[in-house]
Amino acid sequence: MGTLRFILAVAVATAHSGCFWDYCVFPGAQAVQLFFIISGFLMALILSEKYDPKDKWLFYSNRALRIFVPYLFVLGVSFLAIFPFVHAFGYYPSYAAPLFQNAPAFDFWTWIFVLFSTLAIFGQDVGLWLGFDGHLFLSSQFLPGPVPVHTLQLLPQAWTLSLELMFYVIAPFLVRRHILLILAIVIGCNVLQTIAYEFGFKGEPWGYRFFVFELSRFMLGALAYRLYALTREWPIWQEWFCVSVAVLVLSCVLLQVAAYKPRTLFIFMTLAMPFLFVAGNYFRFDGWLGELSYPIYLIHWPLISIISPIVGNSLPLSLWAIPATIVLSVLFVVLVDHPLDRARQRRLRIRRAVPASQANPQVVVP
Repeated sequence: MGTLRFILAVAVATAHSGCFWDYCVFPGAQAVQLFFIISGFLMALILSEKYDPKDKWLFYSNRALRIFVPYLFVLGVSFLAIFPFVHAFGYYPSYAAPLFQNAPAFDFWTWIFVLFSTLAIFGQDVGLWLGFDGHLFLSSQFLPGPVPVHTLQLLPQAWTLSLELMFYVIAPFLVRRHILLILAIVIGCNVLQTIAYEFGFKGEPWGYRFFVFELSRFMLGALAYRLYALTREWPIWQEWFCVSVAVLVLSCVLLQVAAYKPRTLFIFMTLAMPFLFVAGNYFRFDGWLGELSYPIYLIHWPLISIISPIVGNSLPLSLWAIPATIVLSVLFVVLVDHPLDRARQRRLRIRRAVPASQANPQVVVP
């Protein structure tokens, strides 16, 4: 599963940097939605197997450490990088330009919203439905003019983290429920999305950015875990079979099989989640690749903005941006992520008295 997370993170970064000529690894929107399915699976797994149902605070605080410390670190570095960039080129990098150009016109509530959503992450998805024309205003359409509020974020891709955080808040109350209730939530969210589409609420940002609709993707992941838990003793979970299925699934992703048929893709990947998880337990590199996915997702946007004027247009930007993002992500994992994860696992062992030998790297989720 770590390899899939790595591929999807690279796919999002590649989509934002213009792809490799005509190859984009995987569609960015579908990559984000597959991340939601993965998150649902892993949250159901760790809540069922690692956390006491009565100790929600430990789950919430560990999730907060996992999400906010790397995010705030990258946010701080991105902010500091603005000033040498301006000194070198005489203009703001593209990730900072909307904020600095429009900040003098902000009213009180715009400042409150931008500062809160930037630092707290919560609310960044709301910015997708907001515009700024001297005051904030609501719009049912994506990119409302003249200034889309989500572009005022230094890490505007973090709207997906806002959806993740909202799911984490409700996950302890949902993922342990009866499997039929989980299935009912999946169906109900899809029915609501279909009805909304009939009333014209389709396209951006309704396609994959509205939490009520995307909750079905999170719960598909939880459903996948519950199916795995019910069949854990079946012979299909033998190493050779799971590895074979995982290779097939990853090949389908790289070949973009069913990538533009969302319902087929989501059903296929829901069924594949347990096989990817089990197969990943046999290969250490799978967990290591998975650790890179969150830093890749955080780092790629400001890095693309910074290196774009340096490398010019002679070759696709992705040829420069993706390797540079991966290298910085490796450094980030070694210097920031690993110490942070050791602290999180230590908190869990102390609270639950779980021996260190039982820690499973596969349950570390971005």
